[in-house]
Amino acid sequence: MTRARILPLTLLCLITICGTLFAADLPRKKLIQTGWDHVNPERLVEHIEVIEQQPFHGQVVQFSGRGGTPAFRVAFQNADWDMEAIEQVIEDLKAAKAASTEPWERFLQMNANPGNVDWFDDEGWASIVEHWRIAARVAREGGMKGIL
Repeated sequence: MTRARILPLTLLCLITICGTLFAADLPRKKLIQTGWDHVNPERLVEHIEVIEQQPFHGQVVQFSGRGGTPAFRVAFQNADWDMEAIEQVIEDLKAAKAASTEPWERFLQMNANPGNVDWFDDEGWASIVEHWRIAARVAREGGMKGIL
């Protein structure tokens, strides 16, 4: 064989091998359930078996305590949240994760509206920052993948 034939053949083999190696490392696509009917942590723990039978790889979980408060859909409001309710949310998420038989791909829902804080209200923004800090804690301690 001549060099003119060996070089293209070698390059073709290398490209084929590299393509095969890179194709094997591609992450699997996942379908995450989201919509107006988000499950809250209390319902998640109560119905985990039924929820996991659906054809999704994960879902968005509505952040709300028992009785609907506090709720992340109003996280951009200047209001204090009940820390006992927050602890219950974390316990519900931990219980749901422990009862789960599927890979845990859950995200905490966060909305930016409605809000009642003026752009120049430092005290109001301090409350919003505190809400985000609480959200991060709930996501971390509850075993969530992140916040949406």
